[in-house]
Amino acid sequence: MDRIQATLKLSIEKLGLSVLSVEHVDRLVIQKSIYLLGLLLGYHWYKYEWTVRGPYSNDLDRELSRIKEAIAKGTDHSFTWFLDDDFISSLDIVRGLVNTTDLPDTANHLMLLCDIAFLIKTNQVSSSDPDGIVVILRRWGRYYADSEVWEGLELLQNKQFV
Repeated sequence: MDRIQATLKLSIEKLGLSVLSVEHVDRLVIQKSIYLLGLLLGYHWYKYEWTVRGPYSNDLDRELSRIKEAIAKGTDHSFTWFLDDDFISSLDIVRGLVNTTDLPDTANHLMLLCDIAFLIKTNQVSSSDPDGIVVILRRWGRYYADSEVWEGLELLQNKQFV
């Protein structure tokens, strides 16, 4: 297991998730959480593309499979690695979103946040144009309420994702 795989595994565990989960919703939450983490850190380990479920990385999916293989083979040495304090601070911000208890569906909330962030980060719309974000999201088949988009954008700005 290399450094990036170990960091990914430790990050997923710190988020309270399991790399071994096969549930679709868990994998979706992992995808979105790692995307948001990359925004906070200022870099992504994986390439993300727009899909029906928002930003998604096939590379991340493959990496998760390699980690599962390492665990199955007994070659998981992630316990020998550690995450530094700045990295953990960023993870804690994302974990606050993952563990949001007042939202009925964490995966859908993360999908909304990632949709907004992806449009801004790929220069499809300005972060100062919430109405423009709504228009583009609807063009892409995302029918969030205007207020959800505005609140999501505000959260992303306040937590410094965008």
